[in-house]
Amino acid sequence: MPRYKIQKNKKVDVTEGNEEAYPV
Repeated sequence: MPRYKIQKNKKVDVTEGNEEAYPV
């Protein structure tokens, strides 16, 4: 499962291995 953090009312994928945070 990908990990998420809330950023400016969006869920942002912070899964280890991603080069960037992607809004979901």
